[in-house]
Amino acid sequence: MQLLDLPAELLHEVLLCAVYSRGVKRALRLKLVCKIFYDHLPRALFESLLLDDFVIPCRYGSRIQFSNYERDNGASKFWYEYLLYRVRKAASRRGPDSIHNGFVEIRQVAEEYSRQAGIDFQETLETVCQMALGSWRSSWVPSQPYTVRGKVIRPEIEDPGNKRRLLAVAACFGNAPLVKQLLSEGVSSTDTDQILYSACQAAAWKDQRNIMQLLYVQTLTNLQLHENSSAGIPFRHTHYNATFSFVTQASCNSEMNGLQFAAYLVSCKPEAATSAVEDFTPDKPGATYLFPVDNACDSLDMFKYMISFKEKPHEFIVRRLRIHASCGNLDIARYILESGYGNCGSDCKHRPDLDRALYLAARHCHSDLVDLLLDHDAQPNIIIPMYRSSAMGAAAIGGDMRIVRKLLEFGGVVDEGVLERAVRIEHTAMVEFFLELGSISVEARLKIRNLAVEVGLDSMADLLKPSYYNWKKPSKHEFDVTSSVDSFNTLGFCSADTLSVA
Repeated sequence: MQLLDLPAELLHEVLLCAVYSRGVKRALRLKLVCKIFYDHLPRALFESLLLDDFVIPCRYGSRIQFSNYERDNGASKFWYEYLLYRVRKAASRRGPDSIHNGFVEIRQVAEEYSRQAGIDFQETLETVCQMALGSWRSSWVPSQPYTVRGKVIRPEIEDPGNKRRLLAVAACFGNAPLVKQLLSEGVSSTDTDQILYSACQAAAWKDQRNIMQLLYVQTLTNLQLHENSSAGIPFRHTHYNATFSFVTQASCNSEMNGLQFAAYLVSCKPEAATSAVEDFTPDKPGATYLFPVDNACDSLDMFKYMISFKEKPHEFIVRRLRIHASCGNLDIARYILESGYGNCGSDCKHRPDLDRALYLAARHCHSDLVDLLLDHDAQPNIIIPMYRSSAMGAAAIGGDMRIVRKLLEFGGVVDEGVLERAVRIEHTAMVEFFLELGSISVEARLKIRNLAVEVGLDSMADLLKPSYYNWKKPSKHEFDVTSSVDSFNTLGFCSADTLSVA
């Protein structure tokens, strides 16, 4: 009997054992084997609970955490399904003080809101899980550890009975009576944790404008009461948090009307009529208004609206290319290139940003952005000090063969470091392709083979055997970028490595 002929339950047990032995990233690569593995592997991975302890590296610092993740090659869908699975399971393996109790707390707040509001629990739970997934202070799955500059940070979980989360859920659903009740009890609308949005963020996330206005009135009232007292400083901080939450979260929604309302609300008296929202321009457009340009905005119209608050928008936007290249915002990147880099020669002071943007676009598998940047003379072989690699190395990590071929067409060089990155993600087609190019010495190839043996990548070690290939230099037609793309995008991820959205 063949492996694929086994009954479903036995096959599941085999995959579960494979997950335990291979770990998260290598287990995900089993999805490439066949459709049966592709369909059954997530269940085995979920049941292993290995994702509870999966460390999430930050993308381009913490700022990209605000980004729209619809272009993440399926990673957010994967984590959302796992979050629902764990919250429904609602059990901690670690005891009462475990960071994994965040799953329990999400279920508790969903149950409490469903009871008080008298609505369906499953509907509430799904919305709360979406909020938890998007919470900018959490990692992909709430309560998970994440890394900052190589240091593992384990979020602190606060009292599960905290009413701030209930206020956030009420604001999300637009439940004004419950919001007023909780505000009257002194519950903060701007404080957040590693579990859910603050109430201000939640209201802006769902574009609940009446709730946004209600929360902002309360924030201003508290500020005015304490402005001249020793307690004024924390309330001024609270006012800034509310402003920041409204504008940034409204930017995430990609709706101009919501962003205009948020900008109007936080700059005017909230009791005033809002008929002039579209024509409103803030008097003091500080960093609060410009921050979403870096982090959340993926609409060109919204981007232009935000930078219009700046006295010298040209000098401001040229430094934003890297961020939007990493996020895959093609229209914004094109606008920045045309308006800010139109006359940027080899000695231009902004030239390094162009090469960094190419690295980030290749790393996150944005092939259309790679094409755009190459057309603007970005260099595929420049080593980016921050990442210790070139765009060719980034493309190898991303696992997209189309991008690799495109970079080669523009003079990209495959060296030892590039081959090593392809080996580490076990991309067979890419490793074979690099070996056929013949640009890597036998000594370097043997060095990488020893590394593959050391870390247990047996299939890669076999490819790197000295007798495996006859070295030859391919002709130019072999770099045809119109050929079929043999990419890890078939996983639903940019590569198996981007499960971590690194």
